[in-house]
Amino acid sequence: MLIERGVPERHLRHVLDHEPERTFAIQSVEAWLNSNKTFLVLSGGMGTGKTAAATWACSRVVNVRF
Repeated sequence: MLIERGVPERHLRHVLDHEPERTFAIQSVEAWLNSNKTFLVLSGGMGTGKTAAATWACSRVVNVRF
């Protein structure tokens, strides 16, 4: 189901096997999930957890695309 929404397969195991590290990206996703906002843009350098946070968000919300 997550792959069909555009989630990279290599990130699924990281998100589905355990809770993600509490990075700024994850905290931003949590704030977005608790808001009424309709979209979220994650930006930052390589290795900051953007893809993991986006994957985690997709695993929590039914109508979201990667």
